[in-house]
Amino acid sequence: MGLDPNKPTLGVFPNVLCDAYNFYRGTAFSDQLAWLDKTVKFFMDHPDWQLVVRAHPMEHWPGIGGQETVTDEIRSNYPELPQNIKLVPAESAITSYSVASFINAATVYGTELGLELACRGVPV
Repeated sequence: MGLDPNKPTLGVFPNVLCDAYNFYRGTAFSDQLAWLDKTVKFFMDHPDWQLVVRAHPMEHWPGIGGQETVTDEIRSNYPELPQNIKLVPAESAITSYSVASFINAATVYGTELGLELACRGVPV
C-alpha cells in the first residue's frame, strides 16, 4: 500500500452507507460521511500519521450496498489524497483483518468489527 511502517497508522472501518443512514442516527456526527470527512481532513493536516479507510465489504454486493460507496464519496470530495491516506474499496482483496494486522489503532462506525478488533488487541 506504500505506507511507512515507522509512522503510526489508524484503520477506519465504516459501515455500509445505507445502513449507517438508517440505523446510526444521533451519534457524535450528523452522519457517517461527516465522520469520514472530519477524519480525512485531520489526516491531511497531519502527514506524520497514516490513515487507511477500508470500505465495508458488503458495499459492492448487489442489492445491499446501494449506489453510493464510501470510497466514491471520499474521492469525489478529495480527488487527490496525500500519500498518508489510503482507500481500500469494498471489492478489494485486502481484507479488514489484513488492515488490522498493521494498524496501531482503529475507529469504526456502527460495525461489529470494532469488537473483533478489540479482541485481537487493537485499540478501538
